[in-house]
Amino acid sequence: MVRRQIGSKERLFFVEPTRPGAIYPCSIDDIATLLRHCTAEELATFDFIVLRQRTRKQDILAPAWARAHFAFDIDRYSGTAILIEAQSLVSLAWSNHVTVEQERELARLQSDGHLITRSRRKVELTPNVPAMRNTVLFRSMLFEIGNHIDFARTGPDEWQRRPASQKKDFAHRHASECYQRLSRAGHVPFAAIIDAASLAQDGLRREWFAFEEPA
Repeated sequence: MVRRQIGSKERLFFVEPTRPGAIYPCSIDDIATLLRHCTAEELATFDFIVLRQRTRKQDILAPAWARAHFAFDIDRYSGTAILIEAQSLVSLAWSNHVTVEQERELARLQSDGHLITRSRRKVELTPNVPAMRNTVLFRSMLFEIGNHIDFARTGPDEWQRRPASQKKDFAHRHASECYQRLSRAGHVPFAAIIDAASLAQDGLRREWFAFEEPA
């Protein structure tokens, strides 16, 4: 467990060690820096951040950059959370028969800096460290905050009834509008923050985190 002061509130981060070949695309200080520029409503909708190493089976069955959890238990703590999933630099293959929403996501990933190649049989995504950091820190984090805002505004019952496409549209719109707002203010993008002394003080290992500078 790591603590960071964000505004008037101390925020808790929980970090699981990564397995060989996996990394977290951004550091705790990256996330804390981004959150310090978020609005009071955005920060009030979740309690803590979890950097999680999924099992290999979970990687195969339900890959994700990040997730919003509205009831999450870890150690002795319970609350709402944003999960940042550990990633690898292994290329991913998608079916060549992509939906409209998948085409939009491929366009977003390409804009983040991932290499997208198409063949007659598949669509292949080749990640790199700066692109993964862009995807997780500057888009997925803001997307999941959007999910938390939407959930808080609508309530559990209404949230369950709403179509998944409607929820995604709201979260994508929030992520885009939030990033544009922060960009206009000069807050994003910013260079990767990896402080060896801070990592050691928090009991974290540098190899768990990506540390290349963004392109």
